[in-house]
Amino acid sequence: MSKKYFKIEDDLEADNRWMLGNLNLPENIAWDDIEAKSLVDIVDWTIEIFVPGDPLDVTVIDFGLLMATKQFIDLLPSNEIEYNEIKVKNFKSHNRYFLISVKNSIDCVDKKKSRYKIWEANNEVRPDLAGQYEYFTQLRVDPKKIYPYSICLVKGYEVVRLISEEIRDKFEMLKLKGIKFSDV
Repeated sequence: MSKKYFKIEDDLEADNRWMLGNLNLPENIAWDDIEAKSLVDIVDWTIEIFVPGDPLDVTVIDFGLLMATKQFIDLLPSNEIEYNEIKVKNFKSHNRYFLISVKNSIDCVDKKKSRYKIWEANNEVRPDLAGQYEYFTQLRVDPKKIYPYSICLVKGYEVVRLISEEIRDKFEMLKLKGIKFSDV
């Protein structure tokens, strides 16, 4: 059993890293539907390079979605993710890139150890999010609620992706780059 899980964050300090622009979005899909819909059903994803630099094995793109090489995808259990190829415009590489959707959203927040704010009912900004987490100043999770998953979303705050210590260790052993890991 994994004793620890980590929040996946974009490694903005990676040397000479590329920065990618916005993900193209087919007209029939709303941003709110991205995680809810199967990425396998959506074809011809593309993204542009905003700032040239060294390509990364994993890049956090729009709305916290992950774009990764097959080398990273192969670390993850296939039943916990789905992925679809994405083309990087005006970029030639021997690596293919994929847009990753994490399937499982887990209610794993340790509410006693975390500091957060909940969206209130009838709020003017996002009334549709009432009862969900607005933000965290300190996020702590209960690993027992996440096990046996290796990667998941935080239920009620799906912009946060968590990964097990085992997967993090494999990522680091392979010297992949593009994300960093924060204790939760």
